Amino acid sequence: MRTDWQELNFELAEWKATGTYILRGGPLDEAQTLLDDHIIKSRAMSASPFAKPFAAEIAPWVTRLTRLNAILEQWLTCQVGLCAASCNGGWSVAAHSISVTVYVAA
Repeated sequence: MRTDWQELNFELAEWKATGTYILRGGPLDEAQTLLDDHIIKSRAMSASPFAKPFAAEIAPWVTRLTRLNAILEQWLTCQVGLCAASCNGGWSVAAHSISVTVYVAA
């Protein structure tokens, strides 16, 4: 799982020449699929009696994945609201890509 999260780049695209940027679909879809898969696998591992020696690594990993999932859900909720309102007076960001790295202690 760690190698799947070496570095994940979310791409931003300008929304209707408004100066507001939204997350693009492709990398976002991949990230959501990966998040769902890894959250399920990590929770299953943490419930296993064989995972006791790795509990110190698994618990923070599940927390990070769950937190990232919550952030993406909130971002997309906001983004849908902005797009639905045609981004009148919306927010903008200067960067055109966001680099997200999920760190896990070795």
